[in-house]
Amino acid sequence: MHHGRANALDLEFLEELRAQFEQDAPACVLVGTGSIFSAGVDLRRFLEEGDDYVDAFLDRLDACFRALFTTDVPHVACLNGHAIAGGGVLAFACDETIAGRGAGRIGVPELLVGVPFPAMPLEIVRDRAPRATWTRLLLRGETIPMEEAAALGIVDEVIEADRLEGRSIERARALADICPAAFRETKRALRRPAMERYRSALAHEGKLRAVWKSDACRDAMRRYVERTLGASRER
Repeated sequence: MHHGRANALDLEFLEELRAQFEQDAPACVLVGTGSIFSAGVDLRRFLEEGDDYVDAFLDRLDACFRALFTTDVPHVACLNGHAIAGGGVLAFACDETIAGRGAGRIGVPELLVGVPFPAMPLEIVRDRAPRATWTRLLLRGETIPMEEAAALGIVDEVIEADRLEGRSIERARALADICPAAFRETKRALRRPAMERYRSALAHEGKLRAVWKSDACRDAMRRYVERTLGASRER
């Protein structure tokens, strides 16, 4: 991934990612450039746009995460740096998650930003993160150092930074060597409960979007940007 300093998620980048996730390949490794895997939604742009952007953004966010979570192609997240909010969801949606030692933190602080979880991101985190971590991740919005995240079962492995990409490629090749039909059917079975919950939750999508468009949400997001991002251009 190479989209600005922090691989922040906006309309165009989400569409490019979705197209990649839908391509046929033996396996894929998802890695960020620089020192950040992905820092989540481009909040500054989000605040500058109107309600039409909110609707278009949430549509593409849903499509992108759904494509990654349900693809039959094995995906390994190679966490070279912070994986925050939408970046954390990208990592959780992969089949394996490998982090560099000292690479940063992983977490989904959406509630601290001031927005509720859309259905697909919530189900991805609920499916992939251990139940005992839900309060810390989802309700408190904690971001957790990679080493601790590995101990909690949030990421699968932590390795020295200079071996990170090599190890991620090694694991992707190992998954690709599994009989594709067997991998596909097993992964679909594992994902099925989450997808059933997701489809049920879509009935409440209108209420969720109303919150994202509300003045209270934008005010909370603006305070988060001022408090957390300062003069930086992206989250």
